[in-house]
Amino acid sequence: MKTFMAAVMVMSMALVSGCANGAEGGQGRDGSGDSNLIWTNENAAYAYIKAGFETDILKDIEGSFSTLSFRKVYVMEKNLSSWSTLVLLFILEDSRAEKQQEFRELLSQDTRIDYTINSRDLPFETVDTRHIERIKDTIAVGETLTLEAKGSIDAYHQPFDLDGLLVKPVNFVASKTYTAADFLQVNLKSVEERDNGWLYLELATGGYFNVVKAIDTLSRLSTTEEVIPDKSDALISPPPPLFIWQISDKTIADFVEGVGFDDRCSKAVIKGMKPGKVIVEYVDHSYCEITVTESTIFE
Repeated sequence: MKTFMAAVMVMSMALVSGCANGAEGGQGRDGSGDSNLIWTNENAAYAYIKAGFETDILKDIEGSFSTLSFRKVYVMEKNLSSWSTLVLLFILEDSRAEKQQEFRELLSQDTRIDYTINSRDLPFETVDTRHIERIKDTIAVGETLTLEAKGSIDAYHQPFDLDGLLVKPVNFVASKTYTAADFLQVNLKSVEERDNGWLYLELATGGYFNVVKAIDTLSRLSTTEEVIPDKSDALISPPPPLFIWQISDKTIADFVEGVGFDDRCSKAVIKGMKPGKVIVEYVDHSYCEITVTESTIFE
């Protein structure tokens, strides 16, 4: 994980080059300059804008939130056909959790904002507290034991493609072959046509920070109708397990009728069948070893 974090930070130093310093798409629109700006999950927050406010906000994004204190704001999605027509990523000066929460509370008071969330874009250490709770590890033949899966896991999942982004130009021309020359505001490696007027723009230099800054640059152009991260791979999740609870040897211990009797299937009852040891597993992540004995004296 440390190696991955280092790689992300190194990639972040590469610039989204080729940006025009004009009225549209220029760097430093708030006068601060952001080409080398990097941040963490702890000092970044998303705001989802309600439909109907996008036109005025896009005219002056920074000025639209002039009463708030922040270091930078990026447009992360410009999707005029969606309920949340704009998604903004605010970068804060302070990385303390309480300051992040205070900023989100201030954002939530704005009637133009649908909701806010903390950033989870950048890699973080997995916190896994999953375990199987039971009153003991040894039962006798014929005895039953209730098992309950508890805890949770908080793990990083890459939120979107880090090599490029998706753009839908205004007045898309199906017969035209779009190239990097059509998007000189960012430094592109290639342009690939997708369905329904979408174009995939592959950056010359990828990486999380470069993708964010490229999305922001192109979202501020009047020539783009929609600009979004490519989440096509991020939306693919593994299929659910065939069995919530599993046991290694059902001749030693087996589930009684009614396994998974609560609404989350987090509880199960096993019964000792013959002496031996078994592994009981819940959803392929939590497990425990249970010993079955002939004895009627339990530990």
